Amino acid sequence: MRIAGVIVGSAACLLIGQARADVVVFDTLGLSTSGSISVDGVSGAQSFVALGANMGLKEVILGMANSSGSGTFTVSIYDNAGNIPGSLLTTLNGPSSPTVAGDYTYTPGVAGFSMIAGTTYWVVASDTTASPYKWAVGTGSPSPGTDIGLGADSGFGWFNAGTGHLGEMEIVAVPEAATYLMDGVMVLAAGFGVYYFRRKTAATA
Repeated sequence: MRIAGVIVGSAACLLIGQARADVVVFDTLGLSTSGSISVDGVSGAQSFVALGANMGLKEVILGMANSSGSGTFTVSIYDNAGNIPGSLLTTLNGPSSPTVAGDYTYTPGVAGFSMIAGTTYWVVASDTTASPYKWAVGTGSPSPGTDIGLGADSGFGWFNAGTGHLGEMEIVAVPEAATYLMDGVMVLAAGFGVYYFRRKTAATA
């Protein structure tokens, strides 16, 4: 039983490690900044595709430039509708007045937010006044990740400005419980299989 205990303990450590394993699924924070999106009653948006397995969103980190914004800055996740933001899925929690250049972190509420593998989402930044916040824009390609373009809404509807210029952000996810639980069950099954095989072999020797 001592060996079985070691197997169970090892599997438990694996589960804990996987549960804490953050995964960056999209990153443009390292790009050379080439400008900014003015968020001043006009909404800006950056698309990203949730690659890999289904995951839970942990945080969105936005790269902001210096600004004179004075309204309430809001960051939300929208679905994709014809290569532009469609419907609101969730609003994130985070700084509401990011006027100083730097990286700002926004997180889901207690209910969390699940991302489906292969699905395109939009991070949408909006403001309530005409005093603009500045979402930094970089030139290049995301690493890692992929996108379908940069979006803007001037009050007359969304349009897609294309790829190559990207809102600076990082999307961090965590494996969903079902994913790492299944991995742990497979480890346990394999471990016990080896253990009982060795016991049976020893008994017949």
